[in-house]
Amino acid sequence: MKSLSNILVSFAAVNAVNGATIVNTNVPIGVQIMKCTKPNTVAITFDDGPSTFTEHLLDVLSQRQVKSTFFLVGTEMARFPSTVKRMYNEGHQVAGHTNTHLSLDKSTSAQIHSEIDLMNQRFVEILGFTPNYFRCPYGECMNPASLAVLAEYKLHVIQWDDETDTLDWDHPTLYQPNLEVYTKAVASGKANMGIFLNHDIVQMTVDHIAEVIDILQKAGLTLTTVADCLGDTILYSDGSSGVNTGSNNPPATGGDTPATGGNSANTDTNVGTIGGGSNNNEPNPGVVNPSSDAASIAQTMKIAGLVSVVVAIVLL
Repeated sequence: MKSLSNILVSFAAVNAVNGATIVNTNVPIGVQIMKCTKPNTVAITFDDGPSTFTEHLLDVLSQRQVKSTFFLVGTEMARFPSTVKRMYNEGHQVAGHTNTHLSLDKSTSAQIHSEIDLMNQRFVEILGFTPNYFRCPYGECMNPASLAVLAEYKLHVIQWDDETDTLDWDHPTLYQPNLEVYTKAVASGKANMGIFLNHDIVQMTVDHIAEVIDILQKAGLTLTTVADCLGDTILYSDGSSGVNTGSNNPPATGGDTPATGGNSANTDTNVGTIGGGSNNNEPNPGVVNPSSDAASIAQTMKIAGLVSVVVAIVLL
């Protein structure tokens, strides 16, 4: 028998999937994004966490006043919910990486839907909303069918290129190869507007992240989140930009109370599309926000959902 809180969380997750997402449409949806669009920025990203090493990583990032993007696995979020809240509260971007680190290209459409739904439920349980940004495990979403499912969820799909992949998982006890990836990228110019792939499940990566920060900052680059380096302020499904990034969102709290997130307006300008699309120089980026007809439909869906919740409660 489900508790009332579980029913409400499930309803919130379904509502987030079924049309309630607010997203910046000037950042491509369901298309692989390989690099930033803002010159002189760089994003260092971390996959597969949280882990037992992530708290130390957050300590270092806080000391250096650097914001990063974390692509989180749902099962690990369930193990470290307080770490997820800390990421969000300290102004980092939290994004999705499936529920169990499933390869999308080796999965059916139904399996992909299930993975994202379960991942989104984790986000709702811990933070109260779902992410607009996503990375495919192993980078495996080359299949148009996989990308089509991600487009259904209005997700910005973030990848990397060969020169910004540290491959830290392949040499977890060695840190010099990681540093060489960064120094070579700086020398070649790839670090400028680069999106670097790291893993916070690798202790060596965490232990030497300060040296990475030094390399990039000495090159004159601004370390920031993926969303910011793409000129986006709408990171989450409720239209918010996160804590300490210009929004009025309250911080996520402990226990079982979800963060509520604000509804900050999008004021980005000149955010180019990526992945074969044309540049969009409209002064105000488009936002998937219901028109009057769509709003009526959305309201009807919400009412129907609430009725379902009431019925479920009565049947308890």
